[in-house]
Amino acid sequence: ERFAYDFLIEHLPDFGLDNWVSSARDNHFKNANAKPVDDRLGYDFEYWDAGNVLGGGHLLIEVKGTRAPFFSTDQSFFMSSNEVAVAEQCRSDRNAADRSEYIIMMIA
Repeated sequence: ERFAYDFLIEHLPDFGLDNWVSSARDNHFKNANAKPVDDRLGYDFEYWDAGNVLGGGHLLIEVKGTRAPFFSTDQSFFMSSNEVAVAEQCRSDRNAADRSEYIIMMIA
């Protein structure tokens, strides 16, 4: 998640510690002056893409990693039942004006 954070803060306007909502943030920034973390949310980062960098709107970003080579045919990863439920809720809300997009950011 730290690699993802460093990438996102470099590429997304107004992205910061408040966007990192999982407890992994506390492993890297112990005394961060940011909103509380919550691992029950089902995603690692939350971002309002007002600048339309990633397609616009409310983005929920879940970071996944694999040791498989980048072009490997086996890029499988684990998703918890909560992560799946949040992703499915985003998909079912596709036509809602206030919908969220669930993005899986793969780190290989």
